[in-house]
Amino acid sequence: MRIILKSIMTFLLLSISAHLLDAQDKPSDFVNRLPEILTSVCAASSAELDTYSEKLEAFIKTVQTKLESLAPLKIKSQSGMKINTNANISELERQLQKAGKMISNTDYTEKFDKALHSDAEKRMNQKIDELTKRMVASGGDPGEVKKLLAEMKQVRIDYCKTSSPQYIQLLMEQRAILEKEITSIVTADDLMQQINCRTLGYIYLRELSYERAYIRIVDHLNHMVLLLIFSPGNE
Repeated sequence: MRIILKSIMTFLLLSISAHLLDAQDKPSDFVNRLPEILTSVCAASSAELDTYSEKLEAFIKTVQTKLESLAPLKIKSQSGMKINTNANISELERQLQKAGKMISNTDYTEKFDKALHSDAEKRMNQKIDELTKRMVASGGDPGEVKKLLAEMKQVRIDYCKTSSPQYIQLLMEQRAILEKEITSIVTADDLMQQINCRTLGYIYLRELSYERAYIRIVDHLNHMVLLLIFSPGNE
């Protein structure tokens, strides 16, 4: 009896583990576990930045691996290609149109770029260049070098305090949209896949409906990495 109970418990634990792993593969679960946005970037130390950067890189690698794993699945799906011109897809198209209305087309790439490469950045670089020239001209005088390094640090702090809030706001907006739309993105792509299966004879594979969602997640994470550029501790 004990052996039977042990076998049942083992089976149940394996089933639960498999279910949890499957759930973690879903884009919505990745979104729910996204690292926090580093709003304290201006005060973060080098050690804190290193730890945060490692966390981001690990998360990006995990999602990127899932994205890359879709390539062979695409080949498998399309291997059954057989065009069906008589396929009835009107209901799927109606649902797709409805799902599409729930997805925004806002492209944050240009917004992030402008927030990152602003006039404030140019002024900071000019000041740093001026201080660097003064440091060279000082002939390496310890007291002068120490003073100029402190000024450089303050220039970077002022730049971070001035420019990072706008970038952080964009990250928060992008995160909110991602949280709101991730399910709709997967739903829309799943409907599109079903249409392709009916009209082109593709083999249906649920994971292929996650591709665009994974891309959106990786894009958000990459912009989170760029936030660290603002930090005075990122030297």
